Amino acid sequence: MNEFEDDAVEIYYPVRSIETVGTCDGLVFRIGFEVGYDRDLIFVWNPATKEFKELPVSPNESESPNESSVGKEIGICGFGYDYKTDDYKSIESVPYSFPICGVSGVLVNGALHWLGHTQALHHSLVVVSLNVTEEKFEEMQLPKHPFEKKNEFTTMGVLEGRLCVVVNVDDVGFEVWRMQEYGVRESWNICHVITNERIVNDSYLKLVGFRNGEILFKIPGDLVFYDPKHRTARTARVTCVFACVSFNHVPFFSTQHELH
Repeated sequence: MNEFEDDAVEIYYPVRSIETVGTCDGLVFRIGFEVGYDRDLIFVWNPATKEFKELPVSPNESESPNESSVGKEIGICGFGYDYKTDDYKSIESVPYSFPICGVSGVLVNGALHWLGHTQALHHSLVVVSLNVTEEKFEEMQLPKHPFEKKNEFTTMGVLEGRLCVVVNVDDVGFEVWRMQEYGVRESWNICHVITNERIVNDSYLKLVGFRNGEILFKIPGDLVFYDPKHRTARTARVTCVFACVSFNHVPFFSTQHELH
């Protein structure tokens, strides 16, 4: 039996391709390309009621003044709950640049996190955090050892409630570093070294989640469970995998349970 089959919910979308950006309080934030129209749609979906609500496009302008709203790519995106406003909202400006387009923020300690470059002279790579309620950006330093070795930081994720980052180490594989004490650079430490060929042979790797002692990774076309104890990997059995497409710039949204 398909291991995800019991949780599957049938829903109609007027879109051709769908990408899940994030989840919060039982609601799902998704983006899709509308059938018959040359534009992207942004949805909040409630799987329990099978309702979905289209959200407005981002007020953020394209970096190119001659570029129309069609065909833009996501800079960054995120999904979280603001207990003060209890409603949807957007962030109008983002004072960072990001090495990978379309990456959704990692929610830890009430803030969303991305890998981003500062606007300072050397454009240093840092962890960019956004407090959802205060709408305030802050920076945190990446683990010192791989940063000084100039290893490639590929993605961020969450393991056991703590912020983590995946590092591509030449001739070794991937290292997973976890921040034991939030905001303290010295607390970064290696929690896993991954050399399994099923995972390290893919240049694009995204840490999706952690369940029953296994780490769930997303690689092109597949979801893979990695068992750190036995260093084995197995492909997750899913009915289908949605194709990824390029999306418009989108705002950050907080959410409430009712869609109205």
